[in-house]
Amino acid sequence: MAIHPRIVFAKLKLLSHLLSTLPLDVEKSSPSSRDQPDEHESLLLLVTHSLSIFFFFSFFFFFA
Repeated sequence: MAIHPRIVFAKLKLLSHLLSTLPLDVEKSSPSSRDQPDEHESLLLLVTHSLSIFFFFSFFFFFA
């Protein structure tokens, strides 16, 4: 099975576009404790993003 550079480049370009839409730095307007996420919420976001990136790579490299 050959890997075509055009397909890989297109997939990487799409991935970079999708990753650029993720909020990486969020400014908080007030430093109250209510605005800060708890540890479970942060862990859930980390797991969700990790799984979505894993399935994205799995899907596109499986059908490449």
